[in-house]
Amino acid sequence: MKYVYRVQMQVGHGEKCRAFLLNFETELASIEAVHDELSKRGMVLGNRLETIDDGNGGRMIRHREPFVLGVSGLVTLQNMGRPVWEPE
Repeated sequence: MKYVYRVQMQVGHGEKCRAFLLNFETELASIEAVHDELSKRGMVLGNRLETIDDGNGGRMIRHREPFVLGVSGLVTLQNMGRPVWEPE
């Protein structure tokens, strides 16, 4: 089972600062586990998910790609709060 989190990241400084959101999938089952891994190693391996609204209150996965979540630029990390699923 993989777990999905909503992540807000920030890149740049001052007027060139840009924020963006992404859906991050990992094997770590809680925000605390992600925090612990970031504290120990400075990064968490997982996938960045491209999702779309499924019309039923959830998100359907359209595409996934490997992604390394690091402490640099991390603003917030939240539980996804809605079902995320992948068509077979």
